[in-house]
Amino acid sequence: MAKERTCMICGRHYKFCHHCKEFELEPKWKYLYHDEKCKQIGDIWYAFRGNEISKEDARKALSKLTPNIDAALKYTGTAASNEIRAIFDVDVTPKNNVDVKVDVVEDNKADAAEKVPEAVQQPKRRNSKKVTQESE
Repeated sequence: MAKERTCMICGRHYKFCHHCKEFELEPKWKYLYHDEKCKQIGDIWYAFRGNEISKEDARKALSKLTPNIDAALKYTGTAASNEIRAIFDVDVTPKNNVDVKVDVVEDNKADAAEKVPEAVQQPKRRNSKKVTQESE
């Protein structure tokens, strides 16, 4: 039975199931994207995220993929769509959330390790109650 999916780029709802016989001839990327253009946007996003292309190159390539890129700029449901919005310098904060200020403190790793309590630095292991049999 086909599962209702949401395109990770534009948020469009579509049906796809990678187990169902009715979809066996469909490409496997349909698990994430509803059509070829959204897949292309996803490929560009992965290249940008992997530092294979610059922000400017990503913006130029994405600009050619209308109307899908317009839908992606309106959708804020996934990390991919939010990073695509950041490529185009579109506000990525959802309108219904309160802005949160985060103070960035620059510490080197040695100072940061000193500030963390020892109990947090070394996680305790759980004792397992495995029964071991000794051979006689």
